[in-house]
Amino acid sequence: MKKLLTVIALLLAMVLLLSACGKDGDSKSADGGSKSNSIEGTWKLTDVRGRMSDEELKQARTMIAEGKMAQTFIFQNGKATLKVSNNYTGEPDEMSYSLNYTIKDNKLSMTEEGTTDTQEFEFKLNGDTLELSMDGGVEVFTRQK
Repeated sequence: MKKLLTVIALLLAMVLLLSACGKDGDSKSADGGSKSNSIEGTWKLTDVRGRMSDEELKQARTMIAEGKMAQTFIFQNGKATLKVSNNYTGEPDEMSYSLNYTIKDNKLSMTEEGTTDTQEFEFKLNGDTLELSMDGGVEVFTRQK
């Protein structure tokens, strides 16, 4: 879990330091709620915000748009997979993590399977947009169809 926490923290730090749409439907999610109000599904990193200069923000957004910095969460039935792919140095680096997750109020808690360490994020879910906040940085994910 420490490795996962380090990776997530490093990704947020990297975004802050280096760089610093589908329609809502009536379909139901696996938990019986409206799909647009559920975290269930596949989410791709599409934007970043935080304490960074305009130039750093532009660089981070360019890296995301060009696929040099990619994160995908797949949430399903209390389980999640985090896929991370970075190619900003010319050397592709891909990692995948299996996670258990829980949601309480505006907090998303994730624990790597086989560990007891938990990482907690503030999150906002609005239709097809998911925002994860940690240490002043915000990663914005868009639901994939």
